[in-house]
Amino acid sequence: YARAIIENPPDTDAGIVAAYANVVLARTMVCIGTATVNTPTNQNELERSSAWCASARSALVPPQNSLGRVNDGSLRAVVAIQRDDNHPPGQALDPLRFTTLCTLTGRPGFFITNGHILTGPGSDFDPWQNARVMDVACTVTRTAALQFLNDTILTNKNGTILESMAQTIEATINGELAGGVVANGYAQSATVVVNRSNNLLSTGQLLVTVRIGNYAYATEIDVNIGFLNPLLTLAAAA
Repeated sequence: YARAIIENPPDTDAGIVAAYANVVLARTMVCIGTATVNTPTNQNELERSSAWCASARSALVPPQNSLGRVNDGSLRAVVAIQRDDNHPPGQALDPLRFTTLCTLTGRPGFFITNGHILTGPGSDFDPWQNARVMDVACTVTRTAALQFLNDTILTNKNGTILESMAQTIEATINGELAGGVVANGYAQSATVVVNRSNNLLSTGQLLVTVRIGNYAYATEIDVNIGFLNPLLTLAAAA
């Protein structure tokens, strides 16, 4: 379960949008723009792709964290960015599935706008953190399920799995997900259901459905603010 973070060569916003108009990459993040990065070893300032920033932030934060999470702080060692997606030269590219850098008014430093996978519209695997959490869940699930490979499975007379066996398998896999995914805070929940209608005796297929309860992410904050007139409030209450 691997994913790629790639650099995009310099181009105009219009050129980038046109180049990826019909591209769907289910496991790839495409990073736009560059940043001036301070090298810790010799303090040299070098221009590097935003993919460097995305890779570093991804390595620093837990899987469920958005790469654009403000509470994780501004990007380390970044002293300038050459393309600000909050003030782009063309159109904002973040809504178009690209990973970009930005500034936030009132906050010092530089940030990742959002980490994106270049998936199709409406995919559950965008943003980046959803994909990372799913990779962890897949790894845990596969390890837990492998112990039942070629196991002796008790069946009903019609070839379907015996209820007690189904419950044992569900409890085993769900226990591993609870400990390896939910307890670590990577996801809110995990459920495991073994198919009771499949003729396991004939097919040899143990069918298991796993669902991961991911988090919501506030990519936009709308605030309604105004003045309060206490006299009007009292009049309305009366």
